[in-house]
Amino acid sequence: MVNFWSQVYTHPVDFYRKVDSLCTAFFVEEHHAIGCGSQGPVERGSLWVAWIRGNVFLRKSFWNTNDSPRFSRVIRSMLQLKHLLPTFLKCEIGNRMDASFWWDSWTELGPLRDFVGQRGPRMLPLSLEAKVVEAVRNGEWFLSNARSEEVQQLEIKLTGLPPPQPDRGNDNYLWRTPAGTDLNSFSSEGTWEQLRTQSPQLPWTKLVGSRRLC
Repeated sequence: MVNFWSQVYTHPVDFYRKVDSLCTAFFVEEHHAIGCGSQGPVERGSLWVAWIRGNVFLRKSFWNTNDSPRFSRVIRSMLQLKHLLPTFLKCEIGNRMDASFWWDSWTELGPLRDFVGQRGPRMLPLSLEAKVVEAVRNGEWFLSNARSEEVQQLEIKLTGLPPPQPDRGNDNYLWRTPAGTDLNSFSSEGTWEQLRTQSPQLPWTKLVGSRRLC
């Protein structure tokens, strides 16, 4: 909605603030983005998020669900846009009970499903629905012997990351801003600025909405 009308009209700042508050209420649950593998207590977050998880992404996560005509227009739009999410979404790991091993960007390598490739779940082995915590045994990282250069790079990266600890708190999902920083809040205006194709400002743009045109 925001992206479409932003192409047509210049909205006041209050408009974006209102939309941001609505998006936060419906799409964010304790700073966890919808469908990112988080399985935290849904009763403390958005009812819409809880309903989507219990009725749409019950058997498969958002990342592992393909677009289908059986879904509503809203769900299909979400699934069709998920390839853009790795650009904006980052997982700040805590106890790693929520973070998806393959789909979330919880290391500098980005989503490991893209980095390691389709054979990754068979090589390690960890299912596409696996959580990061499932890659730990007896408090230490545990992966199968490296069978590819990508898996070897991953193992090297993991040596610099501490294994999950229950006392580290929940995993936290952050949203990338136009300035390149990561925040735990969503900005519709900032996201649109990063997605749209920008053009030079024309001299007559200041007249749009001006009474001098009446």
